[in-house]
Amino acid sequence: MINLGVTIAGVPWKNPISTASGTFQVRESSAFYPPEELGALITKGIALEAWKGNPTPRIAETYGGMLNAIGLENPGIEAFLREDLPVLSQYDTPIVVNIIGKTVEEYGLVAERLSEEAVDLLEVNISCPNIKEGGIGFGTRPEFAFQVARRVRESTKKPFLVKLSPNVTDIGEIAKAVEAAGADGIS
Repeated sequence: MINLGVTIAGVPWKNPISTASGTFQVRESSAFYPPEELGALITKGIALEAWKGNPTPRIAETYGGMLNAIGLENPGIEAFLREDLPVLSQYDTPIVVNIIGKTVEEYGLVAERLSEEAVDLLEVNISCPNIKEGGIGFGTRPEFAFQVARRVRESTKKPFLVKLSPNVTDIGEIAKAVEAAGADGIS
């Protein structure tokens, strides 16, 4: 048998295959694919409080694929810990929690709340417009990306990746900023 094991930000995975954040719900997906065969289970974005997301329609099929504007619908951290984390923990697979926020402080508070939980890795989602003033996404300016990553690093000892936005002119600049702030990797 070939060993496909990899280590991501210090966390060993059985293989490099994971779910994509935003697309996976273990309760529904486990009916189609055994979660324990994956390298990691990456959750939908989890915020401090529940977010309703965008009104329907939120998905549109196109010739080349699909467009979506779900709006980061999620149950909030307390409901996630109570209802979803116990289900994810049943599998012998690393758990990566994608975290979201409307402010730098919210990212930090979610990271703090997850610090003592049975979670292997955090994925800090700055790839969507989510700042409270100005409508500028945290992931589009190095100084904003740095602030979020620094606040998360101050809030947890857990390793974390920062999910970057492709909607920038120089993604390398953003990657260097989050690395300087203490991120363990990027996605």
